[in-house]
Amino acid sequence: MNNSFKADTLERAWLKALRAVASSGQLIQDKEPFLEIQNLQITYNNAFEIQSPHYTRIFGTKFSNYIHRVYSPKGDTATGRNYYKLIHEYARIDQIDEVIKKLRENPLTRSATIILADPKAPKQPCVTEINFSIRHSLLHMTAVFKSSDLAKKFIPDMVELSRIHEQISRALGIARDGVAVHLLSAQVYKSDIGIASNAVKYATLGNYFKTNDVIENWDKEAAKWDRNIQNPKHYVNIENGYSRFLDFMRKEIPNSNRNTNLIALDSGCGTGSIADILKNKGYEVFGVDISPEMLRFAHKDPASIQYVLANSLDLPYVDKHFDIVCTRGVLISHVGKKYVEIFIKEHNRVLKNDGLFIFDFITHFDKSETKYRRKKVAIRYKRMTEYLKEHGFEIISRSGTDKNRVNAVSCRKISK
Repeated sequence: MNNSFKADTLERAWLKALRAVASSGQLIQDKEPFLEIQNLQITYNNAFEIQSPHYTRIFGTKFSNYIHRVYSPKGDTATGRNYYKLIHEYARIDQIDEVIKKLRENPLTRSATIILADPKAPKQPCVTEINFSIRHSLLHMTAVFKSSDLAKKFIPDMVELSRIHEQISRALGIARDGVAVHLLSAQVYKSDIGIASNAVKYATLGNYFKTNDVIENWDKEAAKWDRNIQNPKHYVNIENGYSRFLDFMRKEIPNSNRNTNLIALDSGCGTGSIADILKNKGYEVFGVDISPEMLRFAHKDPASIQYVLANSLDLPYVDKHFDIVCTRGVLISHVGKKYVEIFIKEHNRVLKNDGLFIFDFITHFDKSETKYRRKKVAIRYKRMTEYLKEHGFEIISRSGTDKNRVNAVSCRKISK
């Protein structure tokens, strides 16, 4: 039997493994009988995802809240478990700080590891170690479990470990790579088999954002991208949308005196057309894109533009870092409906108070368009204004009308 399960998202990988244990696990007759598969591996690509709505619908928040307490500074008082203390105060050192230090000193080290298993402790953690490594300029995380209740506790554990992954990624300014999990013993308790089976059976796994597919598509486009965006018939020029966006941002973004050290981000930068405009306006510019080939063909100007391989939904920058954030086409071509709020929240996070956020989106699709196309995000302007208000923005200006399929907005992050 294949004990290795891989998917784009944590939820998808979990459901594959859950199906295997619930249907093919060996029955162990303990006080509370359970099904078990030993030496199971789970890997997933979208490391930035720290929510699992399907899990919550099935199991509620009881176990998530418990695991969150275990990883919080005070721990869980009822059980005495405190993983926070094991991570941050092990042998009088903060292991997260130690990992960051090691990776800064030697980015290719294989020993940047957080240990949770303490042989003197009466209660051993299910998670025994978490290892971090930088490969191809991305931060990879590997977690080892001595055992895991795959039905109820695995997802909450991985959500908490994702927060550590995020913390180290932001401190290093390095984007997150995938996650690998090794479970020496994965269990589903007999009392949970019915719930687990229904979880798999009724899973709603519609999810446009498949990281590998997106990368492969844009890698193919990279060599001819600059030529494509000049072609009026190319889809990026629906309603002359690409050139309208460039004209809009030129009008909305003020020129910067280079002596003021203002910083701008081109998120989903492609080959760097928008980054070039930001550079010419006097900003120090960063460009991020998920496609290594796009960055390979990006307009090189290392003196004023720094290109980084990263995901626009998981930016490797600290909070309140940029004065200007521009992103063209990410909501139109990259992000599915599930990720709209993540898109808005993540760009809000890296933007300074009163900073400017400019992006475009599609308001509606024609009836003749394919089902695949319609899975992408179409948001009416009124609903977009609500999204932005909910997440701390006020709209300053708009390009387009309700009749236009492609709109763009310039909005300001409201100071708090």
